[in-house]
Amino acid sequence: MLDSKDFAAVTRALRALDELPDDASVATATRVARRAAGASRGSGAGFDRRFGTWAGVSFAELARATVHEGSLRAAAHALCLRGAGRLSACVVRVAKTDARPRDLEILWGYAPTPFGDGLFARSAQGLVHLAFSDASAASQRDFALRWRAWRPRSVTRDDAAAERMSRAIFLNDDHAPIALHLIGSPFRALVWQALLAFDGSETKSYGDLARSIRKASAARAVGGAVGANRIGWLVPCHHVLRNDGELGGFHWGVDRKRAMLVWESLTPTP
Repeated sequence: MLDSKDFAAVTRALRALDELPDDASVATATRVARRAAGASRGSGAGFDRRFGTWAGVSFAELARATVHEGSLRAAAHALCLRGAGRLSACVVRVAKTDARPRDLEILWGYAPTPFGDGLFARSAQGLVHLAFSDASAASQRDFALRWRAWRPRSVTRDDAAAERMSRAIFLNDDHAPIALHLIGSPFRALVWQALLAFDGSETKSYGDLARSIRKASAARAVGGAVGANRIGWLVPCHHVLRNDGELGGFHWGVDRKRAMLVWESLTPTP
């Protein structure tokens, strides 16, 4: 797990690798990306160590593969084609789907994740919210707007419970299925279920996703449902790309979307 400051440095390095010119050398790629991360000559080793802990491969190795493969995502897959590995390690099941929940008792808190700070919230049925933010106040406001619409019976903060949930999701600590409590309209729930059916290694366009639920003419509405998802990572909206293959938008930032796609493609350190 990385704190938000270190994760921000990782995202800047990944963005720099993703934006390299076609003729960049390995030395240039490494230097430019380290500089983007804020790593000076004296602090480069420290950044490389933190990156290696996060990614499971050395930063130099990823930079070299990016130049040789021609793109960051191709490099991640070339280093280890295991796109399903990270997600399949965590079994997810939908415990309940609600359009208008009643009498919720919500337990919520902050905990570190591989993608910066995470805000976790769960009901008695399962996880209702997993958001990522480098500014806790912003994520808390987003969450508050959501739970107020649900009119819960109680809302209790418990950071220790959030940390246990984070470890269960990202480190597979207890090897138990993660129960989800989806809250949204029937159409949104249909789209989220389709996202859950994705193979861990595949990405799709909004049009592909619309066709998969037999709503080929509703790509815009499908995009709205994807954007409304608030159970990040587990309901993998980060796997939906633009029709041209570019990353497109993401509620928690395009840099975080890029990092998620790279992280799940790499082998964890033994």
